[in-house]
Amino acid sequence: MKPPGRAAPFAGLTRLQPAQQRWLVTTVVLLAGLAIAHQGIVQPLRRRRAELDARFALAQQQIALLRALETTHQELRQSRQRLRGRGDSASLLQDISTLAATHNISVNTAAPQPSQPAGRYTRLPIRMDVTGTYATLLQFLYALETAPQPLLVEQVDLAASATSDWSGATPRPLDAHLIVSALLTESPA
Repeated sequence: MKPPGRAAPFAGLTRLQPAQQRWLVTTVVLLAGLAIAHQGIVQPLRRRRAELDARFALAQQQIALLRALETTHQELRQSRQRLRGRGDSASLLQDISTLAATHNISVNTAAPQPSQPAGRYTRLPIRMDVTGTYATLLQFLYALETAPQPLLVEQVDLAASATSDWSGATPRPLDAHLIVSALLTESPA
């Protein structure tokens, strides 16, 4: 006996024509098959795609890093080409004198100091005493550091020039005691 007010499950199916029943059962079986296929095929494919997307993003980052490394390597190669070789160290003082004259700087003394190993290079410090105005000294220091074969300005000490008259209105000369260094390719023998 069935309780009053409740219909038996699938009771409505008995009222359908056999062709309609087959169509309904086929539809239910197809939907169940699609659900199983979704769980067994589509979900694993989605997980695999997510893994591949992550690997692809990582590969893109690695390619970007490689390109940045190649660019840095090329810049380093260009910088090394700008360095002087040990054979060029003789022309170093001449190059400094030329830059000084270009910027109205008087070079009072320029004395190379003993060279020092600096990794794969040799550091050649030069102690210099120069005289010029504040503006010309700044231009000279900038020119030293940005020359085709740059020098590293390591120390600058400024003092009022002892030989000048400080009563005039013209730019007053200053004495500068400098230590500049050149990096030379090749380690000393």
